[in-house]
Amino acid sequence: MLVNGEQAFNKAGKPLTVPTTQAEIRNYWNKLTERYIINLPGFGKIIRHSDKVKFEEGKAAFESVLKDWVKGFQELVKGDHDKRVKRVVTLIEQRMERANERQKLTRDKIEELVRAGLDNLRVIEPSVKVVYKNITVESTRDKEFLDVLRKTVPEQDLEGWFQIFSAVPMLQLSPKA
Repeated sequence: MLVNGEQAFNKAGKPLTVPTTQAEIRNYWNKLTERYIINLPGFGKIIRHSDKVKFEEGKAAFESVLKDWVKGFQELVKGDHDKRVKRVVTLIEQRMERANERQKLTRDKIEELVRAGLDNLRVIEPSVKVVYKNITVESTRDKEFLDVLRKTVPEQDLEGWFQIFSAVPMLQLSPKA
């Protein structure tokens, strides 16, 4: 369970879990990205450097919840496995009624093939991949990019964006002797 994008824990320090739908899982991700990610139509998405650490923490919490949800879903699905196999076998058997005698299989053979096929299904461990790229100096000189940026990002958040240095400005940490 996530609360404000952070994993919720009980008094004993164990993660809180509640029955969750796929839509609710998707909503966790949407809330996280709405909080930190800025969509620049036609140019992709950006995140402030100052928000990156918090976003990464939220992403890690989301990924943990997603993995737990997938694991729980797989366990739930296993409980209905025999029913699904029987339904699939019945459907295949009904279609085989139209086949010629050489192509027909027995119910046992169909079930064997269906079970083997389902056993071979590969379940991919869920993960969230984010690729960060910096905005280039060239982008900050592109009129179309700047128009979209200024319409999307509040003016106070753009302070310092357009300063160009030949080197990083030096900060003096201690007085000269």
